[in-house]
Formats: sequence, structure tokens, C-alpha cells
Amino acid sequence: MQFRTRPQQIDIDSNLAARKELAAELGCPTDLMGDSAKMNMWLHKSVLRKIADNGGNVPKSLLD
Repeated sequence: MQFRTRPQQIDIDSNLAARKELAAELGCPTDLMGDSAKMNMWLHKSVLRKIADNGGNVPKSLLD
């Protein structure tokens, strides 16, 4: 089974400006902010980690 978190599932605007704003708010390293693919991967893991930290059920394999 593949687990995906889409911004719409957690009520987050998915446009690039909104993703950059959220990434900055969550502390994304500045060297990743200029590469949208790397920033998106970092952001995805960070959002999953935040969900798990707040009681969400996220498979451990997705948090590594």
C-alpha cells in the first residue's frame, strides 16, 4: 500500500508560493529553497513528521 499526503487532504494550499512559505515556517534549510524538487521532498517529510508529532498515524518508514 502506498501512502500519500496531498496538500488538499490536510487543507493546505498547494501552489509553489504557499509551499515555500510553509517550508520556511517549518525551518527548511535555505540551500533547499532554490530547488523546488528538493524543497518539496523536505517539506513532505516535515509535514508527515508534524502530523505524527501531533498524534497522527504515520507509518514509521515514512518518517526516516
